[in-house]
Amino acid sequence: MRDAVKSIEAAGRSEIAHTIYRLLKEAQKDSASYWTNRVEPWITSIWPKDRAMIDARTAKQFALISAAAGTEFERAVEVVEKYLQLIEDFSYVVHIIESTKIDDTPLAQKYPAATLKLLDAIVGDEGGWPDGLRNLLNQISQGDDSLTGLPSYRRLGEYLRRRGL
Repeated sequence: MRDAVKSIEAAGRSEIAHTIYRLLKEAQKDSASYWTNRVEPWITSIWPKDRAMIDARTAKQFALISAAAGTEFERAVEVVEKYLQLIEDFSYVVHIIESTKIDDTPLAQKYPAATLKLLDAIVGDEGGWPDGLRNLLNQISQGDDSLTGLPSYRRLGEYLRRRGL
């Protein structure tokens, strides 16, 4: 099966990742279970391990997959991290993370270190409209103030300052 996925063009792999995201998102309250029992095993056993198989569209879908994993968000970021890369248009991912809550707590506040790791992997110094990124950084610092001293947190803050935000 891994060879079959490898043989598909980049656009097709992106569509596969998008389908996984959509199915995980539709699972809603069962998203953590769906992640654990379906998505994670499929990604770890079927998805090609070669980073050359990932383009920006597919990386964006993997970022969205992690955001849709519910209470398994930290584990999802850990699993998909190797498939992430800078995304020129990261604003939708930021919007999804910003609008996701776990037990009425913003995702970024509940899982600040994983959120920072994800943002650091996808937000470059160019591209994207950072709408919502400042709010996520605030939620990260509310969740774990010690993260504000990390180079990744400071880099994202500087990114916003350069844009006057």
